[in-house]
Amino acid sequence: MLEEKLIDIINTLDICNLEKSKEELKKYMYLHLLSLDDKDDLSCEELERIYYIIYERKRFKSENKIGTELLLLEKFKKAFNSFIYDLVERDYLWDAIELTSSVLKDTGGISRNIKLLVENNKQQEYLYSEIYLEDLKREFYINIRRKVLYSIFSEMNLVMGLIYSIRFDIEEKCQEHGRIVLSFLKDYKTEKIKSLHEFNNEAHTKEVKKLLSEEYSLELQRRMYLWDKLTIELKDHYCLEKLYFDE
Repeated sequence: MLEEKLIDIINTLDICNLEKSKEELKKYMYLHLLSLDDKDDLSCEELERIYYIIYERKRFKSENKIGTELLLLEKFKKAFNSFIYDLVERDYLWDAIELTSSVLKDTGGISRNIKLLVENNKQQEYLYSEIYLEDLKREFYINIRRKVLYSIFSEMNLVMGLIYSIRFDIEEKCQEHGRIVLSFLKDYKTEKIKSLHEFNNEAHTKEVKKLLSEEYSLELQRRMYLWDKLTIELKDHYCLEKLYFDE
């Protein structure tokens, strides 16, 4: 892996091999920045040329504000915020945290999530708090903004992918709810199914009890409807064209 080679070179640097290792370090740094593979037979000079072409394109787009408006991303953030706020308002904070953590990881931001856990020493009260949720959302928005800046097509592809992956996640939970309930109610020692009354008399977290409540299946269906309602405009081609045409 490129990361391992970069770390190895850095760890073995000393005053004697500094000049010798400089070119190799630069080469692997450019490969990493350009998301290229070390199997690509390119010299350090060629990689440097590619990097500065990309750099100049980004600088030009930034100075001329090309692709920096992120209008579609801002609309998605508004829809996602509304959806998450709705879950919290209905006392499904853990579901909101789980969903936000999932989309952060799915968009390549797992290190951002781990950073939050390290900063807060994995404290239990933090992991079940609205502060953690807000931190996750902030890291999620930073992460996706960096991925789509300067490219309208990347912005569209990412937003559409997120819309459908979140919808799929809710739909899958809805379909799997019955199986999950049975797995919780099954006594694996006796192979018998407990009644809900028996289960509720046992010690379980509030989140688990909610998951097994009669209302939860209906709640999942409501979420599918709400997410479709919040994002229907974002999936419309006319809306997308008008959004950027007006701008």
